[in-house]
Amino acid sequence: MNQVLIALGSNVEKEKNVPAALALLRAQSVMAICAISPLYETTPIGDDGNPSGQPAFHNGALLVETALSPAALRDLLRQMEALLGRTRGADKFAARPIDLDIAMVRQLATDAIGAQMSDTAVQENVQVDPDILRFIHLSVPLADVAPDWIVPQTGETLRHVAERHRRQNCAKDSQIPRKIRESI
Repeated sequence: MNQVLIALGSNVEKEKNVPAALALLRAQSVMAICAISPLYETTPIGDDGNPSGQPAFHNGALLVETALSPAALRDLLRQMEALLGRTRGADKFAARPIDLDIAMVRQLATDAIGAQMSDTAVQENVQVDPDILRFIHLSVPLADVAPDWIVPQTGETLRHVAERHRRQNCAKDSQIPRKIRESI
C-alpha cells in the first residue's frame, strides 16, 4: 500500500475546477482520501522565483492511500487533468485549469503474507518532488495533511519546510499563501 501526497492547483476557472477535481478524486475506487488541506490562494511564481503576473492560484493537498504504483497513479491524475481541460506543454509554469501532481510517495513495507508491518518495523521507500523545497505553495498545504513526513533531501519534516518558507517569504507578503477555505 502506498501513502501519497497529491498537490492540487488551478488558476483558470478555479472556482469550478478545484471542486470538480476533488469530485473526480473522491470517485476513484482505487484510492482512499485520508486527509484534505485547507484551500489557499497563492501568487503564481515563475521559474525565476518571482511573481509571473498570471491570475492567482488556488492550491491544496490531499493525503491518499492506494495500491496503485506511482506511475499508474500519475497516469490516472493526467487523465483527470485532461477531463478538466488541461493540456500539458513545455512551459511548466503556464496557467492551467487544474494541476494534480504527486508530491511525495511512501511505499509501506509489508511482511511475506502481505500484511503491513508494525510501525516500529515499517521500512519506507520515499519519493519526493524536489519543488517542495523550492515553493511555499506546495510546502504549506502538504504540511497541513502530513506535517511529520520527512523530506529525505534535508531530513526536515514538511512542517519545518513550510515554516522555513513562511519565514523566508515574510518580506514578500504577496507570496505567502492566504487560507481561503478550511477544506478544498
